[in-house]
Amino acid sequence: MPIEDPQVAAAGGRTHHDNVTFTGRDISRVSGTVFRLSDAELAARGRVRSGSPAYKRIAAMAVSGKQTWVYVDAARAVSASGG
Repeated sequence: MPIEDPQVAAAGGRTHHDNVTFTGRDISRVSGTVFRLSDAELAARGRVRSGSPAYKRIAAMAVSGKQTWVYVDAARAVSASGG
């Protein structure tokens, strides 16, 4: 997904965000870091991302069994219920 803000792209040295594609296979994994956020921090992130219709926040299960929230390409988002 293209990074729309030129300052963000320049700061990160990248023109596109990495995105994953839902496969429906339990063996599929994505490496990364899970951050613990307060409710206020999560709400603030949601306001930033909700300003762009390109993103959707969905629930995902970490290997640890804990529920996480991830931001995905809204055009390709698949929820845990399959839709």
